[in-house]
Amino acid sequence: MWLEDEEINHRLQSNCPAAITEAIEAILFRWQGGDNVVIKPLRAELLKPFEGKVPTEVLNPFLDFLLGVDGVSALELPEAYKELAKAIVFYIDTSEQYAVALRLKVDREPATATREVVTRLDNCLVDVGEDRIPHIEFFLSCLLDGKPEVRAATVDALAHWSATHTGETIIHALFNELTEDEQKLLESRIRQNHN
Repeated sequence: MWLEDEEINHRLQSNCPAAITEAIEAILFRWQGGDNVVIKPLRAELLKPFEGKVPTEVLNPFLDFLLGVDGVSALELPEAYKELAKAIVFYIDTSEQYAVALRLKVDREPATATREVVTRLDNCLVDVGEDRIPHIEFFLSCLLDGKPEVRAATVDALAHWSATHTGETIIHALFNELTEDEQKLLESRIRQNHN
């Protein structure tokens, strides 16, 4: 579907899942045709109207456009990582978390992207409800199941989380997936954070 930039921006701001889907499809259509698309950079809140059930045809292009592709205006990477962390924590349910983890695993720099996003998850945990914790745990579990560089980046980022009840709950839930050395590292950091 062809839409002008203004029409795309209007649909993206509509808070209507159908309109947002049309806008994402239009961006994708124009981008695949080699046309530059000038839109306001995508933010995590774009996914809120989907109530956790973000369709693949929206999620995958959202991830690509958020993290940057030529021809589509995007946020600078530090800000994009922050927005992706917010989307993971607040707007994407377990069934879609695998796709997000996979996108990070195949990034041009998977270890860097993983470390940056997992580090920023910590800042989002302050406002997270208990019902969101299983989704976050599943996302992290998917990353731990990645190549050694992705796994190491995930553990390294977790080791730098602040001492919050929610963060520690998530880390402890992952312990059965961690090696003994990884467990010791995270336990040591948790103890340090409490001192």
